Amino acid sequence: MKKRIDKNNSTGFAGVLNLEEPLPLDFRHGSWATIDPGAHTAICYWQDGEVVEREIFNNFFVHPPFSLLKSKYGNCKIIIEGVELWGSSAISYASGTSGDLFKLAYTVGCLITLFREINCLVYIVSPRRWKGQLDYKKLRHILESFFQFEAKNDHEASAYGIGLWAKGVF
Repeated sequence: MKKRIDKNNSTGFAGVLNLEEPLPLDFRHGSWATIDPGAHTAICYWQDGEVVEREIFNNFFVHPPFSLLKSKYGNCKIIIEGVELWGSSAISYASGTSGDLFKLAYTVGCLITLFREINCLVYIVSPRRWKGQLDYKKLRHILESFFQFEAKNDHEASAYGIGLWAKGVF
C-alpha cells in the first residue's frame, strides 16, 4: 500500500497529514501512538508493532493531561482520529447542536499543536476512512473475537482499531 495525502482536504498545519489510504507504517520498529479523542480520550501506545500501554483520560475536555503526554510521547508518530459530521447520524447531529462536536474539534487541534511542539509527526484519519460504517458494538465484537482485545470503552476500541488499520490488518 502506498501513502497518499488528501491534497483537497489539507489540514493547513505543517507536519500534519490527512490520510486517504492506510500507510505502510513500519510497526516493527519505533514508537507510535493512536488516539481516539473525546471526553474520555483513549491512547494506545505501540512499540515495535505491539500495544505496550493503553490509557483513558476521563474529563479530557476539562483537565487535559498535556504535561503527561509531553513526557511520554515525545518524538513519536501519532495517528489521531479526526472530526467528522455523519449526516445521517442522530448522535452526530446531537453532538453538533450541543456543542460537543466543537469541543472535540478543539481537543483535536490542541493535541495536534501539543504533539507538533514535541517534534511528533501527526497523521489525521477520518472515522469513515479507517472503520467505514462500523458502529461501536460491531467494532468491539471484531476486536474481541479476532484480536482478543477487550476495550474498556468505545474510545479505547477505536484507538486500538486505528492502530490495526494503520498496520493494514483491519
